[in-house]
Amino acid sequence: CHRKLWGSTCTEAMAAIDPATRDLTESASAEGPCVSISDLAATVIAEISPIPRTIGELKAAIEAKSGVPSSHQRLLREGSVELLRDDHPLPQVALSLVMIVDDSPLHYVWNIDGNPRSTVLQGEGGLVSCPNLDSDFINVLTKEPLCSGAFYFEFHMRHIGDEQWCGVMEDTSQAGSMDSGRRLKGWFYYCGRMRSSSQNLYDGQAALHSQKMAVKRFQKPQPEGDVIGMLLDVDAGVVAFDLNGEFQGSCAVPKQPLWVSTHLDTPKDSVELRCRHPQEAPAASLAALTADTLDSVTLDND
Repeated sequence: CHRKLWGSTCTEAMAAIDPATRDLTESASAEGPCVSISDLAATVIAEISPIPRTIGELKAAIEAKSGVPSSHQRLLREGSVELLRDDHPLPQVALSLVMIVDDSPLHYVWNIDGNPRSTVLQGEGGLVSCPNLDSDFINVLTKEPLCSGAFYFEFHMRHIGDEQWCGVMEDTSQAGSMDSGRRLKGWFYYCGRMRSSSQNLYDGQAALHSQKMAVKRFQKPQPEGDVIGMLLDVDAGVVAFDLNGEFQGSCAVPKQPLWVSTHLDTPKDSVELRCRHPQEAPAASLAALTADTLDSVTLDND
């Protein structure tokens, strides 16, 4: 999922750009005002003209010219230490910005700024909360998908006010507040309703939810402090869940890029996502990756 044309520095990425493209970039300023992008060494990386409307659009233009993924770009004004948000508007006058390439893994960093309801979210890195929640729920995805290999994640449930879904999905349009938990297309550990004694696996009792269907009963987490584990092997197409190290169940998933996601339901909800080595997963979860029988094999996206 990463472009191959990027490295630890912007200069390395620029060195791989086709000379003809570089010439077009460098001549852009002659056609009107442009945004000049430099690294910390004051080396010009790109000049973008016409000037995009927002920082997010500017990052996309920089990626097209330099190969540095927009998700790894950190832009700030010269002489400032404040990072510019993707929705920050750009004045249509010549200006200079500094770019820092952050190549730290983003598959366990919540995409707060890119969420359609970003204004109600708070957090940094793997921590997310929604103290300003003004709707019934909000779905939050990571910044980048998992494309291949095995991963083990821990959802540290700092607070579950009512019900939450933790798992993976392939449709990023579900971020925000349009799709409720029971309408989510994906593969999740449904936590159940904290204040309900219902045994309904679809609404009340914790369960494995696969593509909007309740598949198997899971143990219900406590409102605070429990840890949901998720072992995912993208290449094998299998995800396995545990609660506090106790295996709960597994199901098939598509062998394609998947985003880690969580579903916040009340203003007090808070989840911290941590990434562990796959071998730290429970033995039963590891065994499920190669098991002949899974709890669900439903992959229909309809």
